[in-house]
Amino acid sequence: MERIDRARAERAVREFLIALGRDPDGDPELQGTPARVVEAYAEELLGGYAVDVQALLSQSEGVAEGKLSGLIALRGVSLSTVCPHHLLLSHGSASVVYRPGPRLFGLGTLAALVGVYARRLSLQTFAGAARLAEHSGDDAAVLRERVTSKGGTTERALNSMDGNELKRKFVEAVKQAAERSRELGEQLGKA
Repeated sequence: MERIDRARAERAVREFLIALGRDPDGDPELQGTPARVVEAYAEELLGGYAVDVQALLSQSEGVAEGKLSGLIALRGVSLSTVCPHHLLLSHGSASVVYRPGPRLFGLGTLAALVGVYARRLSLQTFAGAARLAEHSGDDAAVLRERVTSKGGTTERALNSMDGNELKRKFVEAVKQAAERSRELGEQLGKA
C-alpha cells in the first residue's frame, strides 16, 4: 500500500473548507475536523487498500479440502463504500456467488472479502445495476445496453463470456435465485 501523507491530506481538507467559505480555525465545531476527516478516510472508509487479500485468504482456514462441486452463495452482506465520483458514502448490500476450488472458505471469510473491497473506492453503478436487474423485468440484453459503456471494462468482460457455458449457467443461476427470492417473499407475505 502507498504511504498516506496525512499532513498533506489535512492541509487539503482545511483548504477545501476555506474554499467553501468555512473557517476551520475560527469555527469551534470545525476545529480538528481536517485530522478527523483524514483519519476516517485513511483508517475506515478507504481502509480496504491496506488489506492484503491474498494474506487474508491464506490465513483463513478452509472449511473443507478436496474436490468440491456446486456453487456457494452468500446474500445480503451489508456494506458502506465511497463512490469515487463524489467521495460520498453509499450504503447497500452485496451477494457473492462462487465455485470453490480445492478449498472451501467459510461465509465469514466471504463477508470479510466484501468488507475489504467495500472499503475501497467503488462505483455506485454496481449497486444500481443490481437493483435494475432485479426490478426492471427487462431482457438481459436490454439491461446490458443500459448499464455498460461502449468500449468500457464491463462490456469487455461480458464479451469475453459470450458463447461460453459459464454465461448460460450464470444467467440461469441469477434467474433461479430471483425466482426463489420471489417465492420466499410470497411465503413471508402469507405468514
